[in-house]
Amino acid sequence: MALNLEKNEQVLLLGALLHDIGKFAQRALDEGERELHQELSEKVVKALTDLLTFLDKEDKERVRVIVREHHEGEPSEFIARIVKKADRISASERQERRFFSDEKISEFRLRSSLSALGKESCSQDIHSLPMLPLAPLGTYADNIFPIKPSEDKGSYEEIWKGFADEAKNLPKDSFDAFFLSLYHLLYKYTWCVPSAVFKSYPTISLFDHARMTAAIAWCLYHTGNAESDNDKRFMLISGDLGGIQDFIYYLASPDDAQTGMAKRLRGRSLYLSLLTESIARFIMGRLRLPEPNLIFAGGGGFLLLAPNTSGINENLKEAIKETEAWLLERHLGQLSLAVVKVEASINDMGSNFGKLMKDIHEELAKAKERKFSEMEAWPELASDEDECIVCAAPMKESEGKLVEEDGTERLVSICPDCQLHESIGGLLPDSKYLLWTEEDWNSDGPFFEILGQKWCLLKEAPDSPPETGILYKIRGMNFLEPIGENRNLAMGFRFIASHVPDTFESMAKKAEGASYLAALRMDVDGMGYLLAKGIPMDFRTPSVYASISRQLDLFFSGYINTLVRENDNLYIVYAGGDDLFIVGAWNEVIEKAREINKEFWEYTENSESLHLSAGYTIFKPKFPIGRAAEECGEAENKAKKGGKNALCAFNEVFGWKDVKKALCFAEMLEHYIGNSQISKGFVQTMLDIYHKDHKEGRLIWASRVLYQIARNVPDELKGELQEKLVKIPVNEKTMEDTMMKTAQLWANVALLKVRKKEETKETKEEKR
Repeated sequence: MALNLEKNEQVLLLGALLHDIGKFAQRALDEGERELHQELSEKVVKALTDLLTFLDKEDKERVRVIVREHHEGEPSEFIARIVKKADRISASERQERRFFSDEKISEFRLRSSLSALGKESCSQDIHSLPMLPLAPLGTYADNIFPIKPSEDKGSYEEIWKGFADEAKNLPKDSFDAFFLSLYHLLYKYTWCVPSAVFKSYPTISLFDHARMTAAIAWCLYHTGNAESDNDKRFMLISGDLGGIQDFIYYLASPDDAQTGMAKRLRGRSLYLSLLTESIARFIMGRLRLPEPNLIFAGGGGFLLLAPNTSGINENLKEAIKETEAWLLERHLGQLSLAVVKVEASINDMGSNFGKLMKDIHEELAKAKERKFSEMEAWPELASDEDECIVCAAPMKESEGKLVEEDGTERLVSICPDCQLHESIGGLLPDSKYLLWTEEDWNSDGPFFEILGQKWCLLKEAPDSPPETGILYKIRGMNFLEPIGENRNLAMGFRFIASHVPDTFESMAKKAEGASYLAALRMDVDGMGYLLAKGIPMDFRTPSVYASISRQLDLFFSGYINTLVRENDNLYIVYAGGDDLFIVGAWNEVIEKAREINKEFWEYTENSESLHLSAGYTIFKPKFPIGRAAEECGEAENKAKKGGKNALCAFNEVFGWKDVKKALCFAEMLEHYIGNSQISKGFVQTMLDIYHKDHKEGRLIWASRVLYQIARNVPDELKGELQEKLVKIPVNEKTMEDTMMKTAQLWANVALLKVRKKEETKETKEEKR
């Protein structure tokens, strides 16, 4: 997204992004060597900018003036005054705290802003908040999960050295390449560095504070002088891509389309995640917004911060029209875009930011009901077009997929898009890079082209890359590597679920007991409401919103992939934003659901406000994946309606604590059945009693359970099963707390686990 920035704009962005970089260096020094952070910032900026060729000596000095003068007194230059004001707005969430004279800033650690959700205020003892590890960003628990003070092994000196060493490899001849690469490097190393510690609670990272300062400074610069802080100088733009669920999941799987189905689904999911970002970047290009002004993009939505000018408003209208026209022509109404905007003053960006987010949330809900309202005409379908057997899209017969069977070639009605998704889904596991560019660059392999942007998966860094664009490392975090002759290409990293399991049929065969697959859909309960109203009044600012959104997306788009990386029986269809969809062997999927919930609970510092609901359904390998996803979604909705923070499985809703107990009980029953101590019939009878009596509130269920235990369970197990299923002596309180209340879960799991594998036709013929 080359914006062809003027020198003033380059100086502004560099000064704003780096204005507090000295705080990072400051904490790496011994207490006796400490200098003021603005003085250290100036030294760091001088070292970073001295070798840059796109800035002259005078402009380099102007950047240094910004970081030197942003904190105290009245800056001498207009741009420096803008950055100072932007810094104040961005830091408006900082809470005054008691500071002790013996405290050392080198010992302070960042506290996660997720801990703020659901609280009335963040004014509390700093030592009671969970701390984040002092380590470069990664996708493992050791890198990103909260830790106890006794577990802390990192040091500012160590991560500062890592930053300084890698900064030497930043591109130096292009502003776009340098700035975007620096942006990702700051994310990698300062995501865990608090932006303030002396007088404030350290709950916002230096990265989030710096990027929001740059975004706000851009808006202030482009709206000129204002008479008061109540002038509406800012515009928040929120977008939501509609139809995602249907587009990803509603895929038919007839016999002719079985081959490549997993690859097709993987490629389709990647396309959807890139489409959301492409739309955001297309709008950013039309509005001339730099990278920091993209506050968030993921999970089908995005949020931008823009200057509120007449030109921006007109360009936004045109950008939305162009995007809708492209979506309509490209996807024939399957996907739609809802975009809303709210105006904001400097005062709104502080104390009233929560109301702004609430307004956006409500306006988006209304906008989703006005799909393609600006379009004057719909595309016409040719009467002679065929239909894709996978996605039902119109296509010419000649566009079908050519397959060979028994030496004979034939065309199968699979459209070019589904073929492309299959090709890219096949490339993803072996790819190390993802290239984004707006140039007409020749890629050796298949690529997505979206609104004039190309996304190319690459196994190796290109020898002759385009002159502009971003080369993302999708495997590993060491992204600043030499890339052929062109060192002016921006470099960064991103998290993509690239784990590749076996085929659906193979996963089902490897399932324990019954040869079934399962689908799992999970998301954060009431995320829109939490962001709009769940953040404390004294903590509702753009930096906080950006931080919370980023941390949640990191869990879903980054950490979830780590959780399934070594498991060939699980397949991530989609994970990002605040939700996920996983398919795999039925028994491993339900265990993984429990594990993900446990990990999320730990990641969010045991938050009572942040929790997950999930839907789980089982199906046979050749069952249409779209239909399985739909049923899974219905189960997820049932879990939310049943009280949230729950799992809906086998058509009933269970709290997560009960899920853990039920799965452990099912494992115990499986062991007893395997040792011939109890029969499958006994478990089935317990399930029948649950449905006929327990579920209907008939107290006779307890007597019937006791009767079955007395007749069908060996003496050595009777006491244990009576305790778990009835809890003698029987009374109303203990009966409510028995394992019988979750019989629908543990009985079905146990019976599926001990079911014998069904023999295939091929296996029977082999035995003959």
